[in-house]
Amino acid sequence: MNRTVFIETQGCQMNEADSELMLGLLVREGFVPTPDPNVADLLILNTCQIREMASDKAFSQLGRWGKLKKQRPEVKIAMAGCVAQQVGNTVFERMPYVDIVYGTQNIHDLPRLVRQVFDENDHHVIALDKQKEASTFDYFEDVTQVRQNRGTSAWVTIIEGCNYFCTYCVVPYTRGRQISRKPQSILDEVKRQGIQTDVVLLTGQGSIEMAVSAIQNGARDFLTKPLEPKEARAKVGNFYVNRNQIGAIVESQPFGGEGLSGTGPKAGGPH
Repeated sequence: MNRTVFIETQGCQMNEADSELMLGLLVREGFVPTPDPNVADLLILNTCQIREMASDKAFSQLGRWGKLKKQRPEVKIAMAGCVAQQVGNTVFERMPYVDIVYGTQNIHDLPRLVRQVFDENDHHVIALDKQKEASTFDYFEDVTQVRQNRGTSAWVTIIEGCNYFCTYCVVPYTRGRQISRKPQSILDEVKRQGIQTDVVLLTGQGSIEMAVSAIQNGARDFLTKPLEPKEARAKVGNFYVNRNQIGAIVESQPFGGEGLSGTGPKAGGPH
């Protein structure tokens, strides 16, 4: 019988995209996603640390899962995301019932960590690199993200991390320095998701968020029929780009640039 996994996502769209990637990696390991944490064999909390309240919310949820684990000791609990990246193995001291801690730099290690706790009966396993050497998507091939309850839209990550170190922002510390995903990898995923969705949102922190939209003619037409920029603006109230424009955009660094995305005259630059 296949093991089941439940993921709770807190925070931004990048976390949502990461959670879908985690589910895709675990499905390859034989796990089946479940919407019910009470029956899951593995509970993953993907955390946010944009504010102290968000961090407190993460620990509160782990506390609730700790009570669940008293009733079902076989359940494994994992803490992921930005809070995990910051606090590291101190989680084990504060909440010893947590089995796995891995940060934003180690999503690709999730299958290995899960095998350690389930198959090797290890406890308190951790993967916490300060800065990974390449994009998360360079560590594996052909992972199909498990999309979660968004119907007509899909997140596609184009950039991880940030180089700007704004005074008020934790992103460079929790997500590392900026790493761009390879253009072909982005295009391949956009094509796959374009078949199933009406809107593909290209996400990246410290850079831009772009959307590739097929609202005008439906998802299948998106792959063959361009959507003119003026029509796109009229449809979605923003400057979304069509498939024929993607190649030029993803081959430039950094992504975006004046006039390519966003709502302002200089959208796409640092913000």
